[in-house]
Amino acid sequence: MSLGEARTMLSDDFPASGTRAGIMSGVEKIVTHWEGLGASGEIWLDGSLLTHKMDPEDGDFSFIASPGTRSLLNPDLATEMSSPWGAHLPGPLHAFGVWMYPPGHPLSTGNTSDLDFWRRFWTHDREGNPKGCAVLKVGGGLR
Repeated sequence: MSLGEARTMLSDDFPASGTRAGIMSGVEKIVTHWEGLGASGEIWLDGSLLTHKMDPEDGDFSFIASPGTRSLLNPDLATEMSSPWGAHLPGPLHAFGVWMYPPGHPLSTGNTSDLDFWRRFWTHDREGNPKGCAVLKVGGGLR
C-alpha cells in the first residue's frame, strides 16, 4: 500500500476524526525521513488506526528493516525500537524494529522468529481470530 492509499483509507475517509490526520502525518514524516536516509523495508501498521474507531489514540507499527538499514537510523531510536516496549514517536506512533540480517550473519538466526512473532501479533486479535494489517513500503520495500 502506498502512503497516499494509507492516508485516504485511514485518515481522509474519517473527516470528523480529531486524531487520524495527525497520526498519518507522523507516519508520512517517518517514512519520508527514513527514505531520505536510504532506509528500506516495510512498515506493518496496525492497532486502532486500522479499525473504524473515530479517534484512535495512536498508530502502532513494526518496521521490518532490510539488511543494513538499522545502521542508517539514529542509534538511540533503533535501540528503543528494539526494546519490548518499542519507541514512542510523534504522531503519536508506537514503533517496534525488526532488523533483518543477510544469511550467514551471526544475528540472522533471529530473522524468522522475529518475523513470525510480529506476523502473528499484527494479523490475529487477542482471541486468535484473523485480522489484517496495512503494509507500507519504505525505500522500495524489503531487499
